[in-house]
Amino acid sequence: MAVLIVGIIFAALGGVGIGFWYNELWWVVKGSVPLLLVLFGLAAVAVGISSIRDKAASAQAEEKKE
Repeated sequence: MAVLIVGIIFAALGGVGIGFWYNELWWVVKGSVPLLLVLFGLAAVAVGISSIRDKAASAQAEEKKE
């Protein structure tokens, strides 16, 4: 029960904080979006390279079995 009350209080304080610092919040969001795009893009490239390596390794392992 205490966790629920604390959660409600924090949600209310967060709403008040957003109201007071609305413009600053958008500055942070605008600044973080390009950074997140770069990081997610690099992660996608890493996953793609890993996938290509896995396919090549499985193809080589299959050739050795034959």
